[in-house]
Amino acid sequence: MKIIDKSDPKTREYLEKIGEVVVMLSHLEAMMEFIMWEFIGAKGNASDRQTIGRQITHKLEFMEKADLLRALIIERYGEKKGKEFTSNIYTSLQRCCEARNDIAHSLWFIRYGVDKNSLQTEKINIPNAFERGKKFNFSKARKSVELKELENAIKLMDDMSLKVIEFGLNLLNQPYSS
Repeated sequence: MKIIDKSDPKTREYLEKIGEVVVMLSHLEAMMEFIMWEFIGAKGNASDRQTIGRQITHKLEFMEKADLLRALIIERYGEKKGKEFTSNIYTSLQRCCEARNDIAHSLWFIRYGVDKNSLQTEKINIPNAFERGKKFNFSKARKSVELKELENAIKLMDDMSLKVIEFGLNLLNQPYSS
């Protein structure tokens, strides 16, 4: 018995999309880092600036990097740009991170069931079943997943990569606020 039947085309499609979610968030994180490293403003050539920036950011989690990016925007360009970043980008970065963590840390049952005509895909994310002061609720951990949900997460991450770069490059072409 196989846990995951990779010979099934639909299973392979799910596995591909799950992997793509993980890769896309890593790409989005890299875009945030490149912009942050420029905002940090280290002296030297591009390699030196990236090295110094990497030393500052390499141990930060995704949302800690988003927080640092927001703080750098406010510090360099003022509250107005910070609010623009928060309203246009920051909350979507949170959604990207939550989606990736939910997808990457879930236990997946891809195309399982008794009848070949009614196979389904579900994920189980145990932390979702815990609420402080309440009994463990397995139904909150278990969720049926269509490919479209994974595709939507991938599209959001791709869109946010472009938004982060566009927003950051636009700011880098402006003088710091005084």
